[in-house]
Formats: sequence, C-alpha cells, structure tokens
Amino acid sequence: MIFLKALVAIVLGYLIGSIPFGYLTVRLIKRKDLREVGSGSTGATNVSRVLGKSGFALVSLLDIGKGVAAVLIASAIAGCPVISWVPIAAGMSSAIGHTYPVWLRFKGGKGVNTTLGAAVVVFPIGAAVSVAVFLLVALTTHFVSAGSLSSGIAFLIALAIANIIGYKTPLPLWVMGFFVPTMIIFTHRDNIGRLKAGRENPFGRENK
Repeated sequence: MIFLKALVAIVLGYLIGSIPFGYLTVRLIKRKDLREVGSGSTGATNVSRVLGKSGFALVSLLDIGKGVAAVLIASAIAGCPVISWVPIAAGMSSAIGHTYPVWLRFKGGKGVNTTLGAAVVVFPIGAAVSVAVFLLVALTTHFVSAGSLSSGIAFLIALAIANIIGYKTPLPLWVMGFFVPTMIIFTHRDNIGRLKAGRENPFGRENK
C-alpha cells in the first residue's frame, strides 16, 4: 500500500508538471503555437517573446505553482512530511514533466520555475536565495539563461551553508539539492554553448 501511494504521488507529480501552461496561455490569447516561436520551448522566457513581460510573469507563477502542488499533494497522499522521499520525488517528477510533457510529445520547457516551486515548499530559504541570485545575474547580464544557471548552483550552495551552520539536512533534500543544478545545466546546455560563443541573445530577443 505504501509503495502504491508513493507511485501514485510521483506519477501525479509528473502529470501536474506536464500541464503546458505556457503553450495553453499563448494558444488561448494569441492563437499561436508556442513551439513554433523562438526557441520552441514552452517555458516563460519563450512566452515573453509573444506576450511580453506580463506573459512571462503569469506563466512563471503558474509553472511555480505546479511544483508547489506536486509536493503538497504527494505529502497528503503519502501521509508524510514535505521533506521526505515521496514529496521530494514528486517535486522532481513535476520538473521532469514540465520539461518532457506527455501532452506535447515530450517537448516542453526547461524546468526552472517548476523546480523552484518544489523548492519553495521543501527548502524556502534556498528557494529565496535562488530567486535573489537569479534576479541579480539576469538583471546584470540581461541573460535569463545565465540567471537560471546561477540560481540552480546557488540553491545547492545555500543548502550546503545551511548544513554547515547547523541545519540537519535530510538525505532526500540533499538529493534534490544536487538534482536542481544538474537538471538546469542539462536543460540549458544549448544556452551554455551560445553563452560561450557570444551568441546568446538578451532577454526579449530571439535566439537564432
């Protein structure tokens, strides 16, 4: 029974993460297929190329909500604290669902906001540090990708520092701590290549 509950929670987390809010929002408002715009991603950054900053903010909040919902629902299903294996696994599963959504032939966004949503529930201080670093780097460089990459690394560093100063980090949270930057780096591998080559375009401009 425990295994079944865990399986249901994790699969549900994936399905929640798979809800393509970026795609649906652009389709509803502009009647466009977001996958045919800019990078083809269904994430908030690509949405901004169609709907501007307001669209970016709206979809960011919706995608963050997916991570929050996945963790809280999994915790309720499994009957365990949010900082335990099943809710954290569901949170990570939601990020995977966002990146590889079953509804859009497994082509979605890059998982940053959905991962952030899960992090807000299980390690809010780390999530706050990640957001602060993202804003600092993105506003300084004008590259959302640079901000995203920095925020993932900042989350792990914040977790390590918290552990050093006395916070007893549960093993599931450590797993998530390494998952966050690893996934963000993986999904931004093309952006890393463009950043190195000096071909990455700043926020609001399309990458060719």
